[in-house]
Amino acid sequence: MKETELRDSRIKNGPQQTIEKVPKTVSLIPSDEQKELNINLLNFLVETTKLVDDNYDSRYALVTEEDIIVMDQQYGRNVSLEDGIKRPELVAPRTKNRFTFERVLRGEDMAYYWYRVFVYITDYANSIPQFRMLSIEDQCQLFRHNFGFIVWVAYSHHYKNIDMTNGWPIGNGAYLPIDGLPDYGPKRPEIPNTQNIMSRFESLLSDPWKELEVDMHELCFIKTILLFQFEENLSSQGREICVQMQNRLLDSLYDYQIIRFPEWTNAMRSRRQSKILLLLPRISQVMHLEHDIQLVLSVFGTINLDGIPHELLFYNSK
Repeated sequence: MKETELRDSRIKNGPQQTIEKVPKTVSLIPSDEQKELNINLLNFLVETTKLVDDNYDSRYALVTEEDIIVMDQQYGRNVSLEDGIKRPELVAPRTKNRFTFERVLRGEDMAYYWYRVFVYITDYANSIPQFRMLSIEDQCQLFRHNFGFIVWVAYSHHYKNIDMTNGWPIGNGAYLPIDGLPDYGPKRPEIPNTQNIMSRFESLLSDPWKELEVDMHELCFIKTILLFQFEENLSSQGREICVQMQNRLLDSLYDYQIIRFPEWTNAMRSRRQSKILLLLPRISQVMHLEHDIQLVLSVFGTINLDGIPHELLFYNSK
C-alpha cells in the first residue's frame, strides 16, 4: 500500500475528533480586555446618571410652589405605560432636581415626586443599550416588577451627601419634615410617624451604605441590576438579554473591587461584594414603607396619583 493511501486510511478509520460548542457563558475575550470592558460598563452607568441628572427642561430650572400647583393639573395621567416609556415627557416635565429644604411639602409636591421620579428612571433606562434592545412589552414588564425597587435608590447618590436630620427632600425644594406634617401628622395618630419611616429607611439601607462606603459606581450597579431583575416574566429573548446583563454587572462589580481595593486580599474583597449584594433583599423590606407613605399621602385627601405611578406602585400588591 502506498504511503499516501496508508495515511488516508488511518485518517478515515481513526478516531474522530468532536468539535464542542463553546458555552454562551464562556468569554473568548482575553481576561485583561474583559476586565477593561467590565469597568467601562460601570463608568458608562456613572456618566449616564450624571447626564440624566443634567437632562432638564430649561423652562423648569427653578420650579416654585405655584408652579407645582399648576403642574398638578397637567400631568399625563391618561398616558399608558408603553407610551410613557417611549416618551416620558408626556407624563411630566423634566424639572431640574434640587434636594433642598426650602419649604415644607404640600399635597401637590407628593404627587410631583412620583411623576417626576418615573421620568427620571425612564430616562436612565432608555440610556442603556441593553434596555433598548428589549421589546416594549418586556420593557413594560421590567417596570411593573421593578419600579417599586428602583424608586428607593434612584436618587441615592444625592441623598448620601445630604444631612437629612430635619427631613426628607423630594427634589423640588420641598421636604417631608422628620417631625411630621404640621397641619396633619400630630392630629392623626393612625398616620405613620415620619420619623419612624425615615428611621427604618436609615437602618435598612442608608446606614449599611455608609458602613460599606458604597460609592457612585456601586450605587449605579445596584440601581441597574434592580432594573434587569425578574427576567422570568419576559419573552425568551428578553430573558437572555437580562441574564447576560446581570452577569456582566456582577463581573463588573467583582473587577471594580480589585481596582478600588488593590491592597485587600481576595477574601476581603469577596466579603465586601457579598455584603453589597445582601443589600438587595433589604430593598424588598424598604418597599413595605410605601404602604406607610401612601397613608401619609392619603392624609391630604386630594392627591391624584392616577395613571402610571398608581399602576406601578400597586402592581406588586395585586
